This record gives sequence, C-alpha cells and structure tokens, in this order.
Amino acid sequence: MKTIKLIFFFTAGLLFCAAGAQAQTSKTNRSKKEIRISTRSSAPKSIAKRKKAWEKELKRMEKERKKSRKAFLKRKRKEARLKKKPQYSNPTYLGHKRKPKKHKPGKMKFCKECGMKH
Repeated sequence: MKTIKLIFFFTAGLLFCAAGAQAQTSKTNRSKKEIRISTRSSAPKSIAKRKKAWEKELKRMEKERKKSRKAFLKRKRKEARLKKKPQYSNPTYLGHKRKPKKHKPGKMKFCKECGMKH
C-alpha cells in the first residue's frame, strides 16, 4: 500500500512539474522584441485618441468662452450707451424719463418716483 502511494505521488509530481515546464516554455517562446512591439502598438493609439479628444474638448471650451465673452461685452456696451441718456446723466431729471415741470409752490405735488415735491 505504501509503495502504491509512493508511486502515485511520484508520477503526479512528475506530471505537475512537466505541465509547469511546458507552460513556461510557451510563455518564453515569444521574443522580447515581439512583446515590446505588441505593447507599443496598442498603447499609443489609445493615448492618441484621448489626446485628440482632449484637444477637441479644449477647442470647444475656447469657442464657448469667446462666445460668452462677446455677449458680456455687448451687454456692457449697451448699458454704457443707456447711461449716456439724460435721464441717468443729467441731475436735473431727478431719475425721471422726461424732465419734470417746475410748478408754482401752491401747485406742487409729491412725486412717488423721486420722493420730492415738484
């Protein structure tokens, strides 16, 4: 019985070692040059694609920024143009669209817009 177990474990060990050796030889059959070529060819493509996508995104963001900046400047110019109107620049208008009339002291009324009598 002991001899059968000994033979069984010995043959199993040989088979196990032979299978391991066979597996290692199949891995080392590929040359180092082939391994470098295969890893190089796949990596730069994905990096190049990501770089291209990133550049495209940057261009889109730049266009968007320019567009919003243009709109902001247009709005500012319009506000400046409106501020030149006499109702904003001339103090005699008292914040009214048209210059308020000067009435006699007895006919003056309280103005809700500016909070004064005129």
